[in-house]
Amino acid sequence: MRAINADAMKADLLTVDPQYETVIEWCIRVLDAQPTIEPEREKGKWLEPSVSSEGIEEWQSCKCSICGRYTTRPYLYYFDYPKFCSGCGNPMEGRE
Repeated sequence: MRAINADAMKADLLTVDPQYETVIEWCIRVLDAQPTIEPEREKGKWLEPSVSSEGIEEWQSCKCSICGRYTTRPYLYYFDYPKFCSGCGNPMEGRE
């Protein structure tokens, strides 16, 4: 998938032969209904993985390499790295 400049495409569509006007209007309506795509975000890595205990519960933590925020989750026999940072929302590739 790639992001496009829909406004420039609409301007190009309006220069087409007027006999295709209904098709052009339909194309513009379809373009206007499309969601806006965010630019691709930087991928981060999880740093400083650790496991801690509070009573009988164990928790896993790791730090985002982009925003520096720690993410803490219940420990489930293996270190489950989240796919996205809960602080900055960037996708994560694993750990360093």
